[in-house]
Amino acid sequence: MDPWVYVIHLKKRKDRYIQFKAAWKEAGLSKDKLHWFPAFEGSKVVLSGFKIHAKSTRKRQGICGCYFSHLKAIERAIDKNNFPLLILEDDAIPAKEIKDLKTLFTDTPTEANLLYFGALPVKDRKRDKNYCTRKNGWVSPLPKGTQLYGGHAYGIKTKVAAEELVEFLRKNRMTFDSALVKYQKQDPSKVAVFCPFKFYQSEGYSDIEGMERTER
Repeated sequence: MDPWVYVIHLKKRKDRYIQFKAAWKEAGLSKDKLHWFPAFEGSKVVLSGFKIHAKSTRKRQGICGCYFSHLKAIERAIDKNNFPLLILEDDAIPAKEIKDLKTLFTDTPTEANLLYFGALPVKDRKRDKNYCTRKNGWVSPLPKGTQLYGGHAYGIKTKVAAEELVEFLRKNRMTFDSALVKYQKQDPSKVAVFCPFKFYQSEGYSDIEGMERTER
């Protein structure tokens, strides 16, 4: 069975809309349960209560908009009971190895609430380029020493898991990826990653970082 797919998309980023549709079509993936979820403009959400270290207003707004977009997407899935759920940001590109979506949630670790299908592995504040290169299948709990920043491609298998994650996010209002890292550290057994990654982030301008992303 294909999972529900929510693609978080900022309407003004028509370039990403075109790019995502082309990549999805090229991969031959199903569009039956694919929904475009409207992202929040950071300038239109309340900034108070956030733990943000970014100095520029633009970056702060991008961070807040990202956090609210993901939170509201998960809450929408809970309301509609759309599970299993795959959440992608609109710059996520399917890996060549992915042939369909039916097996994404197969044999997932029992305790894991948060399932990574793509991520930026960071070790000692540097990209861990060897992470996931020699593994195949689910890894849980996550190995110590490497943090995964993976808001662009993650899954939630059940409504109960989503409700727990939402409760955690409401208590940890910060950069979305950082909140997920904190969730990893709190209980590594509740997080799993699929290796090799199924989705990557494309190159291009990042509204959150306020800069051009040139490396996956």
